[in-house]
Amino acid sequence: MENIITDRLIIRRFEQNDWQDLYEYLSDKEVVAFEPYDIYSKNQAKEEAIRRSNNEAFYAVCLKENGKLIGNLYLGKEDFSTWELGYVFNRKYQG
Repeated sequence: MENIITDRLIIRRFEQNDWQDLYEYLSDKEVVAFEPYDIYSKNQAKEEAIRRSNNEAFYAVCLKENGKLIGNLYLGKEDFSTWELGYVFNRKYQG
């Protein structure tokens, strides 16, 4: 997939070194309150960044101005030829 670039954002594949920004929002109890998982530790965020870098269903959403990862999109094919769309964003960049 080629990157999707808008006026303010870059949507791209995850990279293994995204773990710190990923940890910033996945360790926030309020951000993950409605997700099927609990908050992440630093080690879990490192492992998750590696997993997402190898999973084509996850997309990193980054600020164009500085490349900071501020959230993610999920687009996965599910049972019965349906698609699931999900998103999680750092609370500092919501709203």
